[in-house]
Amino acid sequence: MNELEKQVEYRLSEVIKIFSNRIIENGVDNFLDDVDFCIYTTDFVDVASGDTICYLDDYPEVDENDEEIYTDFVTERKLVMFYSGEQFEDVIGHMLSQKMDASIEDFIAGINYYREHDDFLDL
Repeated sequence: MNELEKQVEYRLSEVIKIFSNRIIENGVDNFLDDVDFCIYTTDFVDVASGDTICYLDDYPEVDENDEEIYTDFVTERKLVMFYSGEQFEDVIGHMLSQKMDASIEDFIAGINYYREHDDFLDL
């Protein structure tokens, strides 16, 4: 499995592996052009782990009242936005720019750090 699909259940570690491999293939400084999804979880995740279950789906649309309108897939399953694809890409890319052989644990630490501090983790 080397492509990510929307509306499919993944473990966060799987998404990290696929995403980091794609960034490495394209070069750390040449981020991906097709990050047109968000990562959602079944519950609010305070601290993520490699086993965190997640789904990829479209960004929410914003209506004229600045309300976010999520896809039927997200609303029917009561999913919670975990990360935008662009933020996730930034965090993974930042970790790779510091350590090309970053482990899943390194990536998880960077993901959790960014969620808590709105800043990148320095290794």
